[in-house]
Amino acid sequence: SSVVVSSRGPTLAVAGKRVYGFWADYSLAIGQKNEMVITPLPGAQEEIDRIDQHWPVDHFTGAKGTKEAFMKQGGGSRILHFAMHAHTDYNESMKSGLVFTDERGQCDLLQAYEIYAMHFDAPLLTLNACSTADGRYVSSEGVMSLARAFQFAGIPSILTTLWPVNDRAGVSIMDYFYGTLGSELDKAEALRAAKLRFIDEADNITSHPYYWACYCMVGDTQALKKSNTSKLYIVLFMTV
Repeated sequence: SSVVVSSRGPTLAVAGKRVYGFWADYSLAIGQKNEMVITPLPGAQEEIDRIDQHWPVDHFTGAKGTKEAFMKQGGGSRILHFAMHAHTDYNESMKSGLVFTDERGQCDLLQAYEIYAMHFDAPLLTLNACSTADGRYVSSEGVMSLARAFQFAGIPSILTTLWPVNDRAGVSIMDYFYGTLGSELDKAEALRAAKLRFIDEADNITSHPYYWACYCMVGDTQALKKSNTSKLYIVLFMTV
């Protein structure tokens, strides 16, 4: 079931708001990078392709999907979706970050201290990356996670992860989640429905909670309602 820290509210219309999706191709960055071990994420592109079956996607590639491009264009009223690696620093939480790739295909970390300095009006952020709700615990503050940084930067609702995610399981769960998002269900209920469908279709191994229980919804859970009169775009940023 979903972990929810929120209260319910009225349905939020998202028609006309742009939606940006970011995923990274690590083919030129595989290996040990400082404290990070970079591996391929073959399911990232398929994940966005499946989302495209439910929400229209505009594809942007190469230089348009870098950290620098995100920092320039990441604001505004749009859903944000990340399918990439994340780095959690349990000693210096401000050094945790999302692992983008630059124009040369090398790792470029968007760190927590940079996120705290940004501002977003996005109604929803999906962090389909490892352990984005985890981090160093600070007394009287709580867990200093990447999700916390994005909340501080203004995002009211975040789909985040409690531990390392499985690439293949993430593809299916994101497919089912976005397939339900925009219905009468609120965001937490849409995530629960996605998990139940995944469990129903899983085998004896992938039905284990490790594969699906890491996903949780934090913040405002009010439903996102698609409009019948306006086209909604998901803008995909691909790094090569």
